[in-house]
Amino acid sequence: KEALVYFLDALKIFEDMGGIDGQAACLSNIASVYQKQQQYQLALDYHFKALAISEKLGAKDYIASMLGSIGKVYLDQKKYTEAEKYLLQGFEISNAIGFLDQKQEFSQTLSDLYVAKNDFKNALLYYKEQTSTKDSLFSQEKSKELTKHELNYEFEKKEAATKAEQDKKDAVTAAESKKQRIVLLLVSCVLLLVFIFAGFIFKALRTTRKQKLLIELKNKETQEQKEIIEEKNKDILDRIRY
Repeated sequence: KEALVYFLDALKIFEDMGGIDGQAACLSNIASVYQKQQQYQLALDYHFKALAISEKLGAKDYIASMLGSIGKVYLDQKKYTEAEKYLLQGFEISNAIGFLDQKQEFSQTLSDLYVAKNDFKNALLYYKEQTSTKDSLFSQEKSKELTKHELNYEFEKKEAATKAEQDKKDAVTAAESKKQRIVLLLVSCVLLLVFIFAGFIFKALRTTRKQKLLIELKNKETQEQKEIIEEKNKDILDRIRY
C-alpha cells in the first residue's frame, strides 16, 4: 500500500512535468503492485496505459516488456489464450531486436504457460529456447569479460609504457637537477673563495695604508726634528759669529 502511494505521487509529478518515459515506468510499477494485490483488472488497466505510451514512444524494448507484463497478469488469472497472445507478441519483438535477457524471460514464461496448458511439446520447445538463449547470454557475457580483460591488458600495457617514459623523463630531470645543484655549489664555492681572497686583499691594503701613514708621520716628525736641529745649529753659529 505504501509503495502504491509513492508510485501514484510520482506519476502525478511526471504528468505535471510532461515526462512520458517516467509516466510509463510509474504506470507499470502501479500495475505490478495491483497484480501482487491480485487486483488483476486494475493491473491490466495500468499495464495497457503503459503499453500505449511505449507504443507512442516507439520504444520496442518497453513495448515488449509491457506485453510480457500483460501476459503474466493473464497467466496469473489462468486466462491462457490471452496470456499466450501477448507473451508471443513480446517474444517476437525481443527476438527481433536481439534483447537476449528479455527473450530468455519470455521463453521461460511461455514454457510455464504451455506446461499449465498441458501442451508439453511447446513447453519443451520454449524450454530449449530459454536454455539456448541462456547459453548465448553466457557466451556474450564471457565475450564481454574477455574483451574487458583485453582492454584492461592494453590499458595496463600503455600505462606501463607511459610510466616507463615518465620515469625516464623523471630520471633525466633528476640528473639535470643534480647537475644544476653541483654547478650552483661550485659557483657558490668559487664566489666564497673570491670573497675570502678579496677580504684578505682588503685587509692587506688597509694594513699597507696604515703602515704608509705611520711612515709618513715618522718622516714628518723626522723632518720637523731636522728643521728644529738645523734652526738651533744656525742660531748657535750665528751666536758664535757674533
